[in-house]
Amino acid sequence: MKKKILIIIIVIIAMLALVAKRKIQQKKVKPYGELPVPVHVAEASKRQVERTHDYLAEVEAWQNAKISSRLAARVLLLYHIEGDFVKEGEILLQLDDKDIKEEIKGVEKEINGVKVTVDGLKTNFQYWAKENKRYKELVSGGAISQASADDVYNKSVTAYSLYNAKTDELESLNHTRDGLMSKLSYTKLVSPYDGLVTRRNVYPGDLASPGEVLMIVQEQSKLKLVFDIPQEDLHFIKLGLPVYVRNCDCRLELKITHIYPSFDKSKMVRVEVAIPPTNNFRIGEFVPVSVVLIRHENVIAVPSESLIETPEGKTAVFIIKNGKLEIRTVEKIIKSNGYAEVKGVKAGEKVVTSTFLGWATLSSGLRVEEIK
Repeated sequence: MKKKILIIIIVIIAMLALVAKRKIQQKKVKPYGELPVPVHVAEASKRQVERTHDYLAEVEAWQNAKISSRLAARVLLLYHIEGDFVKEGEILLQLDDKDIKEEIKGVEKEINGVKVTVDGLKTNFQYWAKENKRYKELVSGGAISQASADDVYNKSVTAYSLYNAKTDELESLNHTRDGLMSKLSYTKLVSPYDGLVTRRNVYPGDLASPGEVLMIVQEQSKLKLVFDIPQEDLHFIKLGLPVYVRNCDCRLELKITHIYPSFDKSKMVRVEVAIPPTNNFRIGEFVPVSVVLIRHENVIAVPSESLIETPEGKTAVFIIKNGKLEIRTVEKIIKSNGYAEVKGVKAGEKVVTSTFLGWATLSSGLRVEEIK
């Protein structure tokens, strides 16, 4: 019995000791409101900050040649089809040239005949020109009458007129032949540059009409990005502006190389960006692009998520100094790509980017625990 009582007393004493120890520990623990508030922080730093505008561009060939005929003629031969690579000056298709060649033969026959006549008339004219000169000398010496000299003079004038008329006829026939030769050259349609045949609209036997597009050849040694901008964006889009292009795993910085001078029916203006030689782009694919409207170098920037709006409608950030918060009003200049250029913060100062308990729990003078 005494043994049981002793055990009970020992248990009671142990319990009292545990209670006392717990009270001492509780006194050492600070109230919840005095605990540092955990916040994520980042340092203000000097960097490049940009304002960009995104568009969707299409990859096109640098040049598209629409091969068309200047004549109304049948397609005689087709040397290339879609997918063929062609060289500059290579024949793409042959139009029927039989009738033109027949015309040329007929004109050349006339030219040969007139040439013979011209040669004869030239000899005749030269003879009477010499006679006219001789008769003039004879008249001045009194050897012959003036009437005889006048008769020879008239014959020389007639000979010259006949020769001159036939020469004009020969010149006209030569012009006609030259025109037919040019027309004959139109029956061979050639590629204006090295490129790829991307479209064929005719087959042998089809009638080609003047102005009708028969083939399309694309120059693929150079490519370009083409996108349309609305009228309201035109005031800040200028030649030479940087353009970011992301394709595959690479990002290129290019420049606007051409802006079309007029709007289309949708009140859009076409903009072009030249692409350097690369295998990462394919004609016809769509590529997102970002036009850099403003770029500031080496300016103070903070993460965009650190900016808050004050009740007065101003922009501010929470700065950490000696483990406590200080709210500071700043001037926001540019905000883009996760960062904002600001005035009112120095490089190296720490700003709060987020908090576990919400922005409403933060205030100046609050102790915080930094979590980077």
